[in-house]
Amino acid sequence: MKDILGMISLTTAASVLLILAATWLVILIIKRQHEYVFRAMLIMLILLLGLIFLRQHEAGKLTWPDIQLKIFPEKSVEYIYTEKKTYTRGQQVTRYVFHEPQPRLSLRLDPSGAYFHITDLKPVNDMLKHLNLPEVKETVSELASITGSKRDANLYKWENYAGGTLILERTLCQDPESLEIYQGVSNIRILR
Repeated sequence: MKDILGMISLTTAASVLLILAATWLVILIIKRQHEYVFRAMLIMLILLLGLIFLRQHEAGKLTWPDIQLKIFPEKSVEYIYTEKKTYTRGQQVTRYVFHEPQPRLSLRLDPSGAYFHITDLKPVNDMLKHLNLPEVKETVSELASITGSKRDANLYKWENYAGGTLILERTLCQDPESLEIYQGVSNIRILR
């Protein structure tokens, strides 16, 4: 249900309500219930004005989850991490290791059922923002699905990341308060 509400914009919802109000008006006229015609016309007028407004402004593109986030913003999570800078083979490696609570990931199981792919960049970019790092631009597949190597399981790689390479490692995490188990970020490495 949440996925369906995430696809319906305010403009679409207002259009559907306008069609329903018009159908109601036609039914009232056919049934000769003239005492309700004025109400139906007033509701149609309000919906029509609302639809015109929504089509001319950015608010029309908002979906139900967007509205929920604007009214009830998510609590910002403070991540506890350690940062290490090392040099390996003449290359600077900056590593961020996360402690509980670890950042969550939004993943999708691929059709083969063997690999998880990152489908939503928002959790990744929120984590990078928290670290004062540039955001990533595209979703990626689990590295093992590309290389075929078991050693690359749980790894995600962005080759063209802000002048270097970003490697994210995922792990199973447990929320200490709710005991919920989720896929989270164990650490990230930036190779320059």
